Amino acid sequence: MKKRTTKFPHPRLSPCGSPPPIGPIIELMVPTDFEDAKHIGDKLKNKTIVALNLTKVDPNIAERILDFAVGVTYALGGGSLKLDTNIFLLTGQGVTLTQ
Repeated sequence: MKKRTTKFPHPRLSPCGSPPPIGPIIELMVPTDFEDAKHIGDKLKNKTIVALNLTKVDPNIAERILDFAVGVTYALGGGSLKLDTNIFLLTGQGVTLTQ
């Protein structure tokens, strides 16, 4: 799975020396097989908003991953929003999604 996150050397400082933004974290996840679904669920449980790109996985596996991920969001009281073909935004509780 390809994950795009940036780690800063000090957790309270961004590269320019100012505090990091306070607010939700959005992580882009591009699964390559069904085993990656667990990582998506873990991110959602940890209150990370997930931008899910299913374009790199077999359509049958993509459907299974999406079913699992939407089930996790439902269990957490969150929501999901389709952004494009095979691209979704998934959230946990406390985030409102509108179209």
